[in-house]
Amino acid sequence: MGGTRGVFIFRRIILYLLGIIIIVFISTPTAILSTIQYVDVFGVFDFKWFENLPYGQFMKNHAPPLIILTIN
Repeated sequence: MGGTRGVFIFRRIILYLLGIIIIVFISTPTAILSTIQYVDVFGVFDFKWFENLPYGQFMKNHAPPLIILTIN
């Protein structure tokens, strides 16, 4: 990484902050959803009840990513 010392430090700080943001906003919602699924007594977050609805398989496959995006 060439450039002056100030640019190097600035790039390093920006990349560090970008890494922290990616870790927080990608892994944390997934961990929250898996914990909710683990403690769910009624099985609402298993999404098996979607199978009886029209387009249920489609909704069952796409519900977890949509919930993770909503948490973000």
